[in-house]
Amino acid sequence: MFRPVLASRVLRRNAARHLVAGTRRVSSVSEQATEDTAEAPVTSAAETEDKVLDATVPEGKPKIVAEVERAGGDKYIEWERTKITLAHLRTMKRYRTPISMLTAYDYPTGLACDASRVEIVLVGDSLAQVCLGYDSTTRITLDEMIHHCKAVARGCKTPFLVVDMPFGTYHGTPEETFHNAVRLVREGGAEAVKLEGGPEIAHHVEHLTLAGIPVFAHLGLMPQRAVQLGGYLPQARRFHSAKRLVEHALVMEQAGAVAVVLEAVPPEVAEAATSRLKHAFTIGIGAGRGTDGQVLVWDDMLGNSRGRKPRFVRQFAHLRKHVDDGIAAYVNAVRRRTYPAYQTSNMYSMDSDQSRQLFAEWMERTRRGLATENATTEGENEPSSDLESQTGMKARG
Repeated sequence: MFRPVLASRVLRRNAARHLVAGTRRVSSVSEQATEDTAEAPVTSAAETEDKVLDATVPEGKPKIVAEVERAGGDKYIEWERTKITLAHLRTMKRYRTPISMLTAYDYPTGLACDASRVEIVLVGDSLAQVCLGYDSTTRITLDEMIHHCKAVARGCKTPFLVVDMPFGTYHGTPEETFHNAVRLVREGGAEAVKLEGGPEIAHHVEHLTLAGIPVFAHLGLMPQRAVQLGGYLPQARRFHSAKRLVEHALVMEQAGAVAVVLEAVPPEVAEAATSRLKHAFTIGIGAGRGTDGQVLVWDDMLGNSRGRKPRFVRQFAHLRKHVDDGIAAYVNAVRRRTYPAYQTSNMYSMDSDQSRQLFAEWMERTRRGLATENATTEGENEPSSDLESQTGMKARG
């Protein structure tokens, strides 16, 4: 049986009182929340975080704008496009509206996600391989993640922004994990952090949650542990491993995780985990349609990646072919001097005919002066006699 390493009941109660007490911006709501928290027992960090969220965001639920029919005949709710919050995402889970999540790595991809209807943007450590050319996600450093997260945050204003904690930044003490997570939030501009692992990191999840940093857990295929897992292989395919994954998802929710990413697991296992979780929503990648949402890597989704792609990836565009064709056409135009075109309207011109004439005269004088100088130099270098010429040729030979 797997148990998380949780704080004591007294610690949880005191932390809950402290967090709720900080919500006095809305006096009537916060006072009621404080009384409720003081009287009711606090059973987990997840319930504590829920109460704080309800107290601080009394009107945080999005407005319904339309009902859209799916291919199967059932309907889902389309929401008003506002700043995405955890309250928004939980409401989508409650109404069974699928959540879309996409990776981004720089300012342009952040802008593109902000202009779309993506709810969650993940600055994933997959950028180690996609953008930086590393052979593994374990190579990327905390400073590199912060650098890319800052760029995405400058362009991504509406979606909820999550960042991966790099390998080795959450495997020490809870205090060290907290320090690293604070850097990602404060310097990088992230709103939540994502950690790979199960009960062995539950105490880190709880520590971050009680400190006010939302946590996304990651189960199933964990790329940071690919060597230990024997490669990038599907997980939870046997009874005991499937049961263990569902139990681990419950442990992470109890520790305070607001979401659980399930990667490369059978659809029935992901659906079982999703149905058992009461508060946390699930995001699937190669886990079937039964999760609360889906996530894909930017380059995989747009068909811009090179090499072998996972079997679950669907390419919604084919940018790589367009990119390769565009580069080849540009190089060919430069070689043939068809770019830039001669005397086209998009070329810059001099401000007047007089300036053009003065510049042409100056260039002509410069050309004549260079011609005279070259002739003089050539005359000085000529041998004075045939003997000197022969001698010089022999010396050079």
